[in-house]
Amino acid sequence: MRIKKVFAQNFRSIRATTIELTGFDCFVGPNNSGKSNLFDVFSFLADTATAGLGSAIHRRDPERLHHYAAPEAEPIVVEVAVEMPPSSAYGHVEYTLAFHAANARLERENLNGFASPGEATTLYAAQ
Repeated sequence: MRIKKVFAQNFRSIRATTIELTGFDCFVGPNNSGKSNLFDVFSFLADTATAGLGSAIHRRDPERLHHYAAPEAEPIVVEVAVEMPPSSAYGHVEYTLAFHAANARLERENLNGFASPGEATTLYAAQ
């Protein structure tokens, strides 16, 4: 498995960004440019998978998790696209998590598998 793409919206200092990963990626930038917050997206997803959404939010400062300039009504969104091994039924999967940190409320969670480009199969969906 290999992470191919990451999207984050309203996550800490990240208003919205998509990063395409090649397998060997370097992140360089001035202090306070969001590098650590981008890496925290990965930690946040891992914490959500192992301890649950509420715990992942509360391990960080919930009041500072939502981007300061984003309207409170807009959820925090993290997405990741993962290339699957050849033995998988799907060439890649895409996971989306949208939530509100202030009350640890899930807005939507989706996992889609792609056997062929453009042909999504919903593997999991929650709202």
